[in-house]
Amino acid sequence: FTFNISEAAAPHTIVGQIFAFDDDSGDNAALEYFIDSAADHFSIDLFNGTLRLEKPLDRETVAKYTLYVTVTDSGTPALSASSTVTVFVNGKLQQQHQMLYYICSLY
Repeated sequence: FTFNISEAAAPHTIVGQIFAFDDDSGDNAALEYFIDSAADHFSIDLFNGTLRLEKPLDRETVAKYTLYVTVTDSGTPALSASSTVTVFVNGKLQQQHQMLYYICSLY
């Protein structure tokens, strides 16, 4: 999974969204999203997978972030899937306006 964000983006800007689905039904199909890495510049919404910027970016300091996202269902036993998410920081004039969505599934 790959996203791009401008170094001029303000905190709380949406970077993108990870979608997951589960073949279970009812409460067992409820999903939760987590960032496993120590990524203090980003957060992920626990219930809908929206990835947000939390701190200002400086492309000259860090041009790429690698995040590890895990999605867990509410079944017993709980199942999970993990993926690497790469966020590229574009210069202020290089930003491409795009929103990407990715889907993973739990089996």
